[in-house]
Amino acid sequence: PTRRRPDAAAMKLHAASLILSLPVLCSAWTAAPAAARPSRGVTALGMGSRGSAKWERKKAWLEKRGALDSTADDGDGDGEPPDVRLRRRRAERAESLLFNMQDRYDATGDRDIRPDAVAYGTVIDAWAEVGGIGCASRAASLLRRMAELDAETPEDDDEVKPDAVAYTAVIKALGRASSNGEVGSAATAERILRGMERRYEETGDPDVKPDIMAYGTAIDAWAEGGEAGGAPRAVALLRSMEERRARGDADVYPTAVACTSVIKAWANDEDADGDEAARFAEDLLGIMAARYRGGDA
Repeated sequence: PTRRRPDAAAMKLHAASLILSLPVLCSAWTAAPAAARPSRGVTALGMGSRGSAKWERKKAWLEKRGALDSTADDGDGDGEPPDVRLRRRRAERAESLLFNMQDRYDATGDRDIRPDAVAYGTVIDAWAEVGGIGCASRAASLLRRMAELDAETPEDDDEVKPDAVAYTAVIKALGRASSNGEVGSAATAERILRGMERRYEETGDPDVKPDIMAYGTAIDAWAEGGEAGGAPRAVALLRSMEERRARGDADVYPTAVACTSVIKAWANDEDADGDEAARFAEDLLGIMAARYRGGDA
């Protein structure tokens, strides 16, 4: 059916409501031991020297969103593996540069240095790639910031509007958090995906349409965490992909990777019955093989 083209104001409202509907994701960050936090603390975020007006402004912004525990020691990152520490430092540097760009744009209005959705999405993805404690909350904080900035801009200005790429990067970060044992991360990832579905159905905005990557990443979040009840949730997401395909959506369909993640979810679900999991995995493999033989690659 032909979709009504949404106006800019409606798209901004829906994008903002999607972000603001996210639960607070920063408890894992504030509860993390000092050794699991960034090596250079808040000074790594492009916040300026301690005590400066810039430092206080950024510190207040982070504390308001729960991304910074003002009572905790900054930590030196000694509790993380070297590769995780390296990725964390890279993400910190990227975020520092992003904040500096935003500060310069706010001060000068120079659009040549204005960070756009691509810049924010890149830093969100950098946090998703870290895989350490608290990184999902850092990614989610940037997504919230995008929504706030977008809500402040004119209706025809979509330079920093949160899009499917940014949403998917946060889902990926939550998947990593789930694999680290941060309980509830997979459920939050699914809520973000379902929110994308609703916004797309309501507005027809292609920028928030969930694609194969978004669905697959959310399924993988359930598969990696091994939380109780994760297998049925992964199956429900796979069925949603099948339903989208049946309705004629050529951009979403069950892939071999998604199916494999569902099988993994059954294997890791601590509440799953072993015999039931084995039967489901065998049935799903049979369906995949039959579709492949039928020419569905």
